[in-house]
Amino acid sequence: MVILIWIIKDSLRRGANTVAWSVFTVLGLGLVPLIVYLLVRDPLTLDDRVADKLNDEVLRLQRNYYAFLMDEQDRKCPVCGHETKPRYRFCPACGTELRKVCPACGELMESNWRSCPHCGHRTEQSETKGETV
Repeated sequence: MVILIWIIKDSLRRGANTVAWSVFTVLGLGLVPLIVYLLVRDPLTLDDRVADKLNDEVLRLQRNYYAFLMDEQDRKCPVCGHETKPRYRFCPACGTELRKVCPACGELMESNWRSCPHCGHRTEQSETKGETV
């Protein structure tokens, strides 16, 4: 009887089929159903699953927040040293081109990149410097 009560309580905590395990325990009469249950039961309780899901969500939000902070950090113009933002294409102080626009998708990309991280379009070095080959 103690085994039956324990299996019922444990199967409820783990989200298992309580009725099926109860019937199996009553029909099995003894330790065999307990051993089988211990071997095949889910190692995590429902509370563990909720906690894992919440922890994953917290980690995702932290990663997004830190990425946002890193993206919003002020940068300096390589020519005049004026503070700029990542979304600036030109330095507001001296007009130096800090980033270029991808000809395929129109997203901003660093001036020294050879391919766009947004669409994968490959750019030639001669395009960025205005040289002819």
